[in-house]
Amino acid sequence: MQINITARDFGGTEFLARPHRLHLGAQKAEGVDRLEFSLPEQWNGCVVTLHIRHTDGTLAEPLALDETGCVSVGRSFTGWASGEWMLAAANGNGYTAYTRPGQYDVHGILPTEGAGEELTPLGLRAVHRPGDGQRQRRRRGRQTRRLRRGERQAERQQGRFFCPADRRQRYPGCRLCRAGRSRC
Repeated sequence: MQINITARDFGGTEFLARPHRLHLGAQKAEGVDRLEFSLPEQWNGCVVTLHIRHTDGTLAEPLALDETGCVSVGRSFTGWASGEWMLAAANGNGYTAYTRPGQYDVHGILPTEGAGEELTPLGLRAVHRPGDGQRQRRRRGRQTRRLRRGERQAERQQGRFFCPADRRQRYPGCRLCRAGRSRC
């Protein structure tokens, strides 16, 4: 994947990546893609590193670009579904520059570890039965209603009451309820 880094001067020099959003293929893939950076002339003689921050906030170990400005995509990228990336260039003489952070994402995969057998298209069709989605939605609805019923019973025991019409909390001594002007 070719990525161009260009310098832009508008009241200060900033380095922009085109494209800034990287779509890197499958999650947990390693060694499949290679990022090729076209670096600006100001960065000649600099050590350029690729910095990655995942969506959960963890920072991966910086990856050094080789002499051709390339880096192989590994699990430091694809181990997470998405995140941010940027390049840093430094020459040891006080020059340090950064690109604007860009985003990356990968697409999910089916589970392959711990599965007893290899998944095939026929096997996938056999797993899905018509109506499964409706059954699951009904089951989830029943579980949610039971949970809410249990929560309401526990709150009644604690002395709190909820309006059955809008589920807002109300108190037994509310003058609106006594006057018949509440929504319940």
